[in-house]
Amino acid sequence: MFLPVLRFILGVLSLFVGEFWFQRSVCLPMMAITHAAIATAGASLLLGTADPLPLSLAVLGSQLPDVDTTTSVIGQVCFPVS
Repeated sequence: MFLPVLRFILGVLSLFVGEFWFQRSVCLPMMAITHAAIATAGASLLLGTADPLPLSLAVLGSQLPDVDTTTSVIGQVCFPVS
């Protein structure tokens, strides 16, 4: 029951972002908008809320894995760190 729902959610998110998740079993790189969309959906489902404060904190936290990459949005904002 859970796996088809997860596949549906990921499919909708991939259509929303405009990229395919897998192409011939090669994972495409995640973009900032993908991180934000998954974090927002996950936080909303786990917390059971649509309050903007926790969702915006989830979006900000989702950008942290790319802080050391100079080509990412957060890496360009925090250039001395990356």
